[in-house]
Amino acid sequence: MNIKGIHHISSIVWQGQENLDFYHGVLGLRLVKQTVNYDDPFYYHLYYGNKNGDLGTLLTFFPWPIEKIEGQVGKGQVGVISLMVPKGSLDFWVNRLDKFKVGYGLLERFGNQVLRFQDRHNLSLELIESELGQLHEYEVNGITKEVAIKGIYGATLYSNNLEGTKKLFIELGLKYVGQDKGYLRFEANNDLGKYIELYTNDLKDGVYGGGTHHHIAFTIPSNEIEYYQTTLRKFGYQVSPVRERTYFQSLYFKEPGGILIELATDGPGFTVDEPLATLGQTFVIPEEFSHLKEGYEGLLYPLFIRQIDKLEDYPYETKAQYDSYITHKNRLNRINELARLSKERELTPLETLERARLRKEYVKAIRSTVSMSMESISVETETGESVKLTKQGE
Repeated sequence: MNIKGIHHISSIVWQGQENLDFYHGVLGLRLVKQTVNYDDPFYYHLYYGNKNGDLGTLLTFFPWPIEKIEGQVGKGQVGVISLMVPKGSLDFWVNRLDKFKVGYGLLERFGNQVLRFQDRHNLSLELIESELGQLHEYEVNGITKEVAIKGIYGATLYSNNLEGTKKLFIELGLKYVGQDKGYLRFEANNDLGKYIELYTNDLKDGVYGGGTHHHIAFTIPSNEIEYYQTTLRKFGYQVSPVRERTYFQSLYFKEPGGILIELATDGPGFTVDEPLATLGQTFVIPEEFSHLKEGYEGLLYPLFIRQIDKLEDYPYETKAQYDSYITHKNRLNRINELARLSKERELTPLETLERARLRKEYVKAIRSTVSMSMESISVETETGESVKLTKQGE
C-alpha cells in the first residue's frame, strides 16, 4: 500500500455562514462545493480548497444545529490542521488575524515557525511557511497569491494507541522521519498533504461533536480501492463498503488509536457537476437526493460568498429562522432610518404611522424571542432533577 498523502480533512462546526465567512473571507480559501451531508442529508457539506479544488488542499465541514452534541478534543481524533503558506508570508497572516480579532500563538516545531489559532467554532489550525506546493491563484478579500494559503501541509493526530497507529502508517506507505518536542513525524511522497504528526503527550479521550475534526482522508488511486479494502480486512480492520461520494469513492475504518480514517480516490473530481469557472457558487444536490429538493428549499438557509471586513454571529440555523432574522434586521434598519430623518425634519403622517407600527412589531418580536429562550432553559433542583422553567401559575 502506498497512499498519496492527505486527500481532505472533515470537521464539525455550528453555523454555515460563520464557517464560510472565516474560511473564505479571512483565510481566502475558495468554496469548491456546497452540497449535502450524505449521512445526514438535510444539512450542508461545504468543501474549501484552492482555485482548482486540488486534492491535498481540501477542508470540508458539516454545519450542525446547536442542539446537537458539543465535542471534546482529545485522543482518537485529528487535533490540528496545518496549512502551508509561501515563504516570507507569516507576518502578513499575523496582521490579518489581528485585523479580524482572531487570537493566535507562535511556536516552533521541526525547524518551522508555526502560527497557531482557532476558527469561529474552536477548531485548531496552524499556518507554516513552506516551499512545497504551487501558489494559490484564487485572490480574494485582500489576499494575493504571494501570501495565499497553498494547501494542507499536514495534520496532528491524537492517538489512543501510538504504537498501533505508527504501525498502520508504515503499512500505508508513510515514512517515519523523526521526533521533535513530543511529536512523531511521518511523510508521504507528495507535496500537498505531506506530513502526519502524532502527539505523544497524554490527553483526555475525545468526543465527536461540534468544534472537533471528524476524520482525515488519504488519497488512493481510483482503480485500487477494492485492493485497499481487501488488504485492510486481511490485516484485521473493520472496513466499510465502498461509498459513492459523487466526486470520489471512499471507504472508512478506525485505526488502532481510535481515529476515523477515510481512503478516498483521486477522481473523478469536483467538475463532474459544475464547471471550474463557477465551482462552489450554487447549492448542488446529488442525484440520489434529488427527490428531496423541495425539502432543501424549505429548510436550508442561503449562503453568501462575499468579502468581509469583520466577523459576525448569525442567529439562525434554518430557512425559517433566516427569514425571521432578515425581517427583523430590515425592520430595525428602517426604524433607525426614520429616527435619523426625524432629527433632520418633521416626519410625514405616513412615516409617523410606519414608525409606530415598526416599533410595535419590534417589541413583539423581542418578547417572543425572550419567551422562547426562557422556555428552553432548565434548572437543577436540590434532588438533582432537571426541570424546565414555566410561567408563574402553571
